[in-house]
Amino acid sequence: MSYEERIKILLNQGLIKKQKIDYPHIEALLFRAKKDLFVAKSTLEIDEEATYNYAYLAMLRCGRAIATRYRGQIFIIDSYISRKQNSY
Repeated sequence: MSYEERIKILLNQGLIKKQKIDYPHIEALLFRAKKDLFVAKSTLEIDEEATYNYAYLAMLRCGRAIATRYRGQIFIIDSYISRKQNSY
Protein backbone atom coordinates (compact mmCIF):
# COMPACT_ATOMS: atom_id res chain seq x y z
CA MET A 1 0.00 0.00 0.00
CA SER A 2 1.42 3.39 -0.98
CA TYR A 3 1.78 6.34 1.36
CA GLU A 4 -0.95 8.24 -0.50
CA GLU A 5 -3.39 5.36 -0.12
CA ARG A 6 -2.63 5.02 3.58
CA ILE A 7 -3.22 8.76 4.11
CA LYS A 8 -6.60 8.52 2.36
CA ILE A 9 -7.61 5.55 4.51
CA LEU A 10 -6.59 7.28 7.74
CA LEU A 11 -8.44 10.46 6.69
CA ASN A 12 -11.58 8.49 5.83
CA GLN A 13 -11.47 6.66 9.16
CA GLY A 14 -11.12 9.95 11.00
CA LEU A 15 -7.83 8.89 12.57
CA ILE A 16 -6.00 11.91 11.17
CA LYS A 17 -7.21 15.28 10.01
CA LYS A 18 -5.83 18.05 7.82
CA GLN A 19 -4.72 21.09 9.77
CA LYS A 20 -3.36 24.50 8.95
CA ILE A 21 0.00 25.28 10.52
CA ASP A 22 -0.73 26.87 13.90
CA TYR A 23 2.59 28.06 15.29
CA PRO A 24 1.14 29.57 18.50
CA HIS A 25 -0.38 26.18 19.38
CA ILE A 26 2.90 24.42 18.64
CA GLU A 27 4.75 26.92 20.82
CA ALA A 28 2.24 26.43 23.64
CA LEU A 29 2.70 22.66 23.52
CA LEU A 30 6.49 22.97 23.60
CA PHE A 31 6.34 25.55 26.41
CA ARG A 32 4.12 23.24 28.47
CA ALA A 33 6.45 20.31 27.76
CA LYS A 34 9.34 22.39 29.09
CA LYS A 35 7.35 23.07 32.27
CA ASP A 36 6.63 19.35 32.62
CA LEU A 37 10.34 18.56 32.38
CA PHE A 38 11.11 21.18 35.03
CA VAL A 39 8.54 19.60 37.37
CA ALA A 40 9.88 16.12 36.58
CA LYS A 41 13.38 17.20 37.56
CA SER A 42 12.07 18.87 40.72
CA THR A 43 10.23 15.76 41.90
CA LEU A 44 12.95 13.23 41.08
CA GLU A 45 14.18 12.79 44.66
CA ILE A 46 10.67 12.90 46.16
CA ASP A 47 8.62 10.64 43.91
CA GLU A 48 10.18 8.66 41.09
CA GLU A 49 6.80 7.61 39.65
CA ALA A 50 5.59 11.21 39.44
CA THR A 51 8.85 12.12 37.72
CA TYR A 52 8.23 9.41 35.14
CA ASN A 53 4.67 10.66 34.56
CA TYR A 54 5.74 14.27 34.02
CA ALA A 55 8.54 13.22 31.68
CA TYR A 56 6.07 11.08 29.74
CA LEU A 57 3.62 13.99 29.48
CA ALA A 58 6.43 16.18 28.16
CA MET A 59 7.22 13.58 25.52
CA LEU A 60 3.55 13.37 24.49
CA ARG A 61 3.25 17.15 24.22
CA CYS A 62 6.36 17.29 22.03
CA GLY A 63 4.96 14.49 19.89
CA ARG A 64 1.70 16.37 19.43
CA ALA A 65 3.68 19.42 18.32
CA ILE A 66 5.12 17.36 15.48
CA ALA A 67 3.14 17.09 12.28
CA THR A 68 3.87 15.18 9.10
CA ARG A 69 4.14 17.27 5.96
CA TYR A 70 2.80 15.81 2.76
CA ARG A 71 2.66 17.96 -0.38
CA GLY A 72 2.22 21.12 1.65
CA GLN A 73 -0.48 19.65 3.89
CA ILE A 74 -0.25 19.05 7.61
CA PHE A 75 -1.79 16.01 9.25
CA ILE A 76 -2.35 15.88 12.99
CA ILE A 77 -2.59 12.44 14.58
CA ASP A 78 -4.24 13.63 17.78
CA SER A 79 -7.41 11.58 17.37
CA TYR A 80 -5.37 8.48 16.56
CA ILE A 81 -3.32 8.89 19.73
CA SER A 82 -6.45 9.49 21.82
CA ARG A 83 -8.11 6.34 20.49
CA LYS A 84 -5.00 4.27 21.16
CA GLN A 85 -4.76 5.53 24.75
CA ASN A 86 -8.40 4.62 25.39
CA SER A 87 -7.83 1.06 24.15
CA TYR A 88 -5.32 0.20 26.92
